[in-house]
Amino acid sequence: EMRTIYYVRAFATNSIGLAYGNEVVFRTNDSPVTDIDGNVYPAVVIGEQTWLARNLAVTRYADGTEVPFTRADEWWDSLRVTEKGYCYYNNSPSNKRNYGALYSWSAAVNGVDDVNPELEPIQGVCPDGWHLPSDGEWKELEMFLGMSVLEADSTGWRGSVGGKLKASGSRFWLIPNEGASNETRFFALPAGERFPKGDYFNLAYSTTFWTSSNYNRDYAWARALGYYVTTMYR
Repeated sequence: EMRTIYYVRAFATNSIGLAYGNEVVFRTNDSPVTDIDGNVYPAVVIGEQTWLARNLAVTRYADGTEVPFTRADEWWDSLRVTEKGYCYYNNSPSNKRNYGALYSWSAAVNGVDDVNPELEPIQGVCPDGWHLPSDGEWKELEMFLGMSVLEADSTGWRGSVGGKLKASGSRFWLIPNEGASNETRFFALPAGERFPKGDYFNLAYSTTFWTSSNYNRDYAWARALGYYVTTMYR
């Protein structure tokens, strides 16, 4: 699909002179995506990749199978690492509307953890034609945005690219929402997390994304963004 790339800068002039804002890059024909529940997601091209620019809120896999709704704390606490569950932050419909759903890792990958996602992408809970990004695909995004190979391969908070992915301003993110330019139009929101015991934390503070790459039997690679950093956590 042919996309035209536009580079835009705002400017203002007064008696002192001319001032320019940050350059913003966008492409035409970034087509929205609809899931099986009818939720619509904008899509955005970043480098050679195309990403959905809204958190998934779907309650069914693309074949119609329901993802188990895991509302109560004790239900979430009882989930084994191989069991599926989803919920909304504080069980609030308004949080679903703004931030999408929170999924266990097994729900995110639809129980598939015995393949190499770098070679065989895992669709998981994503709509048909889409897949959960692998650890390597996240690294590709990070390096396109300016991380070195060494930074991308390291763990913890690294590489000052997070601001390019975070929705700007203070409507969702807490101040200072450090470095948030959203120049990629990725619109990352601080959706928070649900911890293993079932308690909810970090709404407006941070967001965590599952990858499709498991680390071992009990852990999987993830990414996170925070309100007080421009780095990205791996």
